[in-house]
Amino acid sequence: HIPEVNLGPDFSACVGTNLYFTVGNPEDLVNWFDINGSLLLANSSTYSFSLNSTLQLVAEQIGSCGTARDTVNIIANTIASVDIGDDLRICAGDEVLLSAGNTSESIEWRDGDGNILGTDTSNIRLRIDADITLIAALSSTCGTVSDTVEITADPLPEVDLGPDTAIVAGERINLNAGQNGDIVNWYDGNGNLLLGNNTNFFINPLDPISIIAEVINPDACVGMDTIFIDMTTGIQRARDLGIKVSPNP
Repeated sequence: HIPEVNLGPDFSACVGTNLYFTVGNPEDLVNWFDINGSLLLANSSTYSFSLNSTLQLVAEQIGSCGTARDTVNIIANTIASVDIGDDLRICAGDEVLLSAGNTSESIEWRDGDGNILGTDTSNIRLRIDADITLIAALSSTCGTVSDTVEITADPLPEVDLGPDTAIVAGERINLNAGQNGDIVNWYDGNGNLLLGNNTNFFINPLDPISIIAEVINPDACVGMDTIFIDMTTGIQRARDLGIKVSPNP
C-alpha cells in the first residue's frame, strides 16, 4: 500500500514538554529527521522526546509502494526569567526602584508575607521604613518564575535638640547631638555650615536664629533636628527663671 503520513498542524509548546508522535502501524518502517536531514530515530512508528528548542520534525514512512513524508513545525516557548538584583542595605525612609527588566509578561510584586504591592509592571518604586523581603513573580503560559531580594533598612540616628527657647542676646547656649562614631554638622536656618564634625556646639547669638544639627551615623544614615533660639530681654528672662523683678524704692 501507499503510506500516508500526517503529523498534524504546526503548534507551540513550552520547553520541557514531553511530546509523543505515532505514524502508521507498529510494524511500519518510519524514520524521523530534523529539517536538516539529521536522523533522530530509525525504524520506529513512534517518536517521543522532551522539547528543548524550536524544531521542524520530519517523519518518513517507507512502504512497499513508495515513501511518504510529512513535516510539523514545533515552536518552543521558553520560560521567561526574572532578576531584580542583589540584596540591598539602605537607610530607613529611603526609596528604592526595582526592575524586573524589559518584559511583556505579567509581573506581581509582593512582600515576604504575601501582601501584593503591585501588578502588571516591570518596575516598582517603594519607600522602605523597615527590613523587608520583596518578591517579583513573572507568570507566562509556560509557568511562573520568581526572584527575591532582601532589603535591610538601617535606622536613622535620633536627634533631639530640645524645644525652641529664648535667651538674652549674647547669652551662651550649649547644644549637643549624636554620639561617639557619628559625624555631626551644625548649620543655620539658611543652610550655612557653622561647625563641622563635632557633637557639641556653643553659640552666643545676638539675634534670633535657627540651628540645625545633621547627624550621620556609621551606616551613613542621616538624622536632623532644628531648634529656634529667640531673643528676650533680661527682665523677661528673669521672670522666666522665677526671679521677681520690681522697681527700686
